[in-house]
Amino acid sequence: MDNQSIPVNSAAISEANSPEGLLGHVRVGKVVGTHGNDGRVRIAPETDYPERFSAGSTLVISGTFYSVEYATRAAGDGVLIVDLSGLSNREQAHALI
Repeated sequence: MDNQSIPVNSAAISEANSPEGLLGHVRVGKVVGTHGNDGRVRIAPETDYPERFSAGSTLVISGTFYSVEYATRAAGDGVLIVDLSGLSNREQAHALI
């Protein structure tokens, strides 16, 4: 999937442009925390399609669009560490939880 739009709020991450779900959104994960001091977020994926978090995907968090810079799986717990454009510090990332 290229350039998908994935809405996110403090509780859930959903994929837009999909026929399922509210207003074409499908829940694909949950923001569960921050990682480091540079604005990265921890996301618990709730999808069988991890490519929904690939670089270039768009996340919508509380009505704001963010582009995924990169995502990597955290060691041991199945959570993704995701770097989103527009987030540059821990406080900005924490506001998304």
